[in-house]
Amino acid sequence: MSHQRNTRPWVQVSASYALPWGFTVGASANFYRTTYKASPYWRVLTRGGARRVDRGQTYRLSLFNRAFTLGGFSPQLVGIYEARDSNAQLSSYRRTRGELRAVRQF
Repeated sequence: MSHQRNTRPWVQVSASYALPWGFTVGASANFYRTTYKASPYWRVLTRGGARRVDRGQTYRLSLFNRAFTLGGFSPQLVGIYEARDSNAQLSSYRRTRGELRAVRQF
């Protein structure tokens, strides 16, 4: 059995800001590049038998109110957009999703 090995350097930038009336808004951006080591498996899935390389980014926007808590937790709304571009067939995608989280208040 052959193992699929890769390297994935990435960088992330994030910030949050406390607004009046207890609201907090946050934003983050994450960028990465994944390079897979040469493998016979990827040769059939990439054009010209090249090594697989993926580039991606994720953006998040969040909002919650610190003044509203249930058992010490505040509900947080998060919108997320993800994209990956790959030279491997059927590996590129774009997706948008939302999450409802519980944020612990200190």
